[in-house]
Amino acid sequence: MRSRVLVVDDNSAVRRGFTRAINEQSDLEVCGEAANGLECIARAQELRPDAVILDISMPIMNGLEAARQLREVMPLLPVVICSSFDGHAVELEVQLVGAKGLVSKSQPVERLIDCIRSVILATNS
Repeated sequence: MRSRVLVVDDNSAVRRGFTRAINEQSDLEVCGEAANGLECIARAQELRPDAVILDISMPIMNGLEAARQLREVMPLLPVVICSSFDGHAVELEVQLVGAKGLVSKSQPVERLIDCIRSVILATNS
């Protein structure tokens, strides 16, 4: 059975790229997409994914606030923040909101795939 991933990014090209890369994996599949944090929370509650990929910078509700709210309503759902921003301050914020991983958009997509697998495995252990 494939693990289900919700992809959240305000850029439709990024969502398509992540979706394509995830769906190419034999153990992962995208169960849905969202364009902002508010949509993310609604879609996560509806779809019950095994993990969520969240961009930090989005309109309406950013990824950090969405991760914080997801932790309240779905505390066991692992969240991976995927962002163009990096550095110690971002790492600290990601930890504070309860996200389980941080991947830079400048890294190869394989790093994102590995991180998704890792957070799902850790949650199921």
